[in-house]
Amino acid sequence: MISALPATGATGLRDRAVLVLGFALMGRRSELVACDIGDLTFTPDGLEVYIPVSKTDQDAHGETVAIPHGSHPETCPVRVVQSWLADLGERGATTGALLRSIDRHGGIHR
Repeated sequence: MISALPATGATGLRDRAVLVLGFALMGRRSELVACDIGDLTFTPDGLEVYIPVSKTDQDAHGETVAIPHGSHPETCPVRVVQSWLADLGERGATTGALLRSIDRHGGIHR
């Protein structure tokens, strides 16, 4: 599925991030969509994602999930998320939701 997505452009980068990060997190769609840019921490070992609320976390204590670097650049969750964040940063989006809607002209909603 990753190889069928465009390697550039907002839609391709976002969709790659959705697929690769979602697979690496082994989380639910609701957990993935609820991720904010501030919930991500890059470490020398990879990426840490803070999940504030989960279906299995009824007390809402939150959980941090560590994601290591991948061996293949196209499916490495750390590199894919960094590419998506770089694209967001170039468009002036440095805070807020990690995964955003994109209009048909490639504009990212804030």
